[in-house]
Amino acid sequence: MNVRNRVALFAAFGIVAIVGSQLLAEPKVEKPTPKAEAFKPVLTVEQTMEGQGSLIKRIKGGILDEEWDDASKAALVLAELSNTNQYHNDAKDYKDWAKALSKDSLELAKALHKRDGEDAKRLMQKAAQNCKSCHEVYKK
Repeated sequence: MNVRNRVALFAAFGIVAIVGSQLLAEPKVEKPTPKAEAFKPVLTVEQTMEGQGSLIKRIKGGILDEEWDDASKAALVLAELSNTNQYHNDAKDYKDWAKALSKDSLELAKALHKRDGEDAKRLMQKAAQNCKSCHEVYKK
């Protein structure tokens, strides 16, 4: 038997062994994924709004004083707080405003990180309009 035939025979045995082991192996049973718990905000909606208001003041002050890093961090926290805010109300428009404020706050954090005062001011106005629109409907 020449070398070529030996290699072919060895390869054939290898393939048979692999296929046979797969056929004899136990079937894979996927474990059910545990159901995630619904998110529950820790803060009340009033506390959330107070926190957002404080962060907005901190961001505005950071822009005026050119405290870019502090303002950028505050914008990131505002983004997260706005993200959780959507769980305070099931109305679609409420959720949309909360999500939009979160998105705008992330963009604001990037502008502040770049020390882009003009873009930061524009994004602050956009965020303020977002807040105003929601408050016109939902503020008690």
